[in-house]
Amino acid sequence: MNFTRYTQINLGIIFAIAIISAIIGFDVCTVTIMKWHGPEMDSFFKFYTQLAEWPIIIVALLLVFRRFRMAGLMLGLVFAVQGLVVQGLKLWINRPRPFIRFPGEVREIKGLLLSHWNGFPSGHTAAAFFSVGLIILSMHSKYRTIWFQAICMTFAYLIGYSRVYLCQHSVEDVLVGALFASIFFYFAAYYLEKRTKRLSTF
Repeated sequence: MNFTRYTQINLGIIFAIAIISAIIGFDVCTVTIMKWHGPEMDSFFKFYTQLAEWPIIIVALLLVFRRFRMAGLMLGLVFAVQGLVVQGLKLWINRPRPFIRFPGEVREIKGLLLSHWNGFPSGHTAAAFFSVGLIILSMHSKYRTIWFQAICMTFAYLIGYSRVYLCQHSVEDVLVGALFASIFFYFAAYYLEKRTKRLSTF
């Protein structure tokens, strides 16, 4: 599977989730996810969501630099620009997070500090989606199976889920974060694929 096709499929999934969520109601989906919780899930998702802060980003950048050298620098630059755009939108829009929007539904989670503002879009989700794209991009073709790609995508979607579960974001914050990252990755991978002609064969 080439990377423009991979990203098209990913975008299709994001839009499908967005349509279903819009029909049900974004607020209803957000509150439902926040309400379905337990001590074990709290512990798991508190740890899991931190993987999108630095660990997965560092792994992704190291792998893509090792694979593509100078072209990897371009991908790293696009990653940085995407991050700046997301953070800029968060500051500009300054959308309230679930703590403010759903005060009666948000619970206290031991050891977790709940943010109040700058919720749109989700930076963790954007970082996760771009990172897994880079990881898939950096793999040799014999390892880049449909199952490997599915596992990577599942990792990214679970990061998005964790942000809602932990009462840090609403569903639409997460979907737009995933959308931004996927669009940025699409154009970066398309450019690299056309320039190197190596992504589908190496």
